Amino acid sequence: MKKIEILLFVYNGERFLEKQINSILTQTYKNFTLHLIDDCSNDNSFEIINKYKNLTNVKIYRNDKNIGIVKNVEKYLNLINGEFFALSDQDDIWLPNKLEKQIKYINNKKPMLVHSDLVMINEYEKILYSSYFKFRNYNLPNKKSLNTIISQNGVMGNTILFNQKLKELILPFPKDLIVHDYWIALINEIYGERITLNEKLVMYRIHNNNLSNNISSLSKRNKIKLNNIQLPYYNINREKVLEFLLNNYYIKEQDKIIIKKFIEYLEFKKNKLYIIFNLLKYNFLKKSLFYRIKIIIKILLKKKTNEYKK
Repeated sequence: MKKIEILLFVYNGERFLEKQINSILTQTYKNFTLHLIDDCSNDNSFEIINKYKNLTNVKIYRNDKNIGIVKNVEKYLNLINGEFFALSDQDDIWLPNKLEKQIKYINNKKPMLVHSDLVMINEYEKILYSSYFKFRNYNLPNKKSLNTIISQNGVMGNTILFNQKLKELILPFPKDLIVHDYWIALINEIYGERITLNEKLVMYRIHNNNLSNNISSLSKRNKIKLNNIQLPYYNINREKVLEFLLNNYYIKEQDKIIIKKFIEYLEFKKNKLYIIFNLLKYNFLKKSLFYRIKIIIKILLKKKTNEYKK
């Protein structure tokens, strides 16, 4: 049986942590080690994970100081050896057959990841949306699609299972990286194989302490006022991450073109109609007509980077 190293990252997660740990320990697929990694919590999180210290398939770690989720993922992927890796958030719930469903698709012959859809629940485990993919209008093709991953992603880190060959490629992380699952998905899309499962294998808990999605942001997203529309990936150093990729990896010419065109969008220095044309030409926007119209209007109203300078 293939052995999986599960990395569960903890920071002040006492409220939901135990339920997530138990959902992992009761998986139908049993050949794993659960690594519980506390990022210097100041609540009872470390005391909670310490309850599991006598289990043979659990290892416990604690940082001397808080370093944040991206540095934490990078640090422990470097420290922990294995063939297959799964990442876990502290407040979700894994469905019992998550690992069993995913493991049959993966091997270690080439870089590879398997990810899935999610059910979105609130803090009381009431279902908010039955499909995260549908809620975000993700429609990931089964074949390689760098255009989709670089501009939309859709690969949620709390669902992925990936192999050691991909781990070698993603490390070290770029110093400007803010979202680790984007980088993992991006590198895999260029060099490996992605398996997208439309099954919901994780209950993704949405509450106001979420880093990426929370109840407040979902409420704003449901309003269609133009001032609530955000242009994807602005102000999070994404262009610096992509420049790091171009400067440090061998990339095929056709992939280079896609990366450079998306950097042009992020830098927003060129003619707005040129930017819109390339967003449509390279399928950087989700296919929803209403979404595309909103983004185009937002671009037309946005000041170019050099327009702010005197």
